[in-house]
Amino acid sequence: MSEIHEPEAVEIASDRLTLIAAEVGDVLELLPDQTIRAAGGWIFFYNTQSFARSGNPLDGLAGNGPLYVTRWGVLHELGTALPWLEAIEALGASR
Repeated sequence: MSEIHEPEAVEIASDRLTLIAAEVGDVLELLPDQTIRAAGGWIFFYNTQSFARSGNPLDGLAGNGPLYVTRWGVLHELGTALPWLEAIEALGASR
């Protein structure tokens, strides 16, 4: 499997976010200014469109962990039980 670039990772994360939005019944957006470029891929944070516009925590989701897309295009939904860095390290240990 070949490595992907950031635009492809954004597309993978956006596709998953569309499905999550349908599940929660709200309009969701990636928060590009919070994207983290890690050695193994990209960590994408997201929230409601209302929160992205207002910044008001009352408009936001609760319990939404970031999406991690590896450089090989594999998507992982990170939970909130661990900080994102620990969650990624745990993924590596589980392989």
